[in-house]
Amino acid sequence: MIDVPADARLMSFGYKKIFIPQRTRCCKIHLSANDFTEEAFGLLQPSSNCSDMSGLEVEELLTYMQEFRHQVCRKIQNLIDNH
Repeated sequence: MIDVPADARLMSFGYKKIFIPQRTRCCKIHLSANDFTEEAFGLLQPSSNCSDMSGLEVEELLTYMQEFRHQVCRKIQNLIDNH
């Protein structure tokens, strides 16, 4: 078991609205580099529809949202630049 990488946690929040706190662990076979494998990501489901979050986790979530927005903007800009 290893800690879920930040990129995988960001992907789960950005695409599935599933927040995975830091220090959450999973098996290595569910990861490819720093992201979930396609199969693991497809099976990813929330374990609860509510969560108690510390102030630090709220800050982390806001940072995730900003990071995800920047990634999407960069992808859009790359698509525009390539046309």
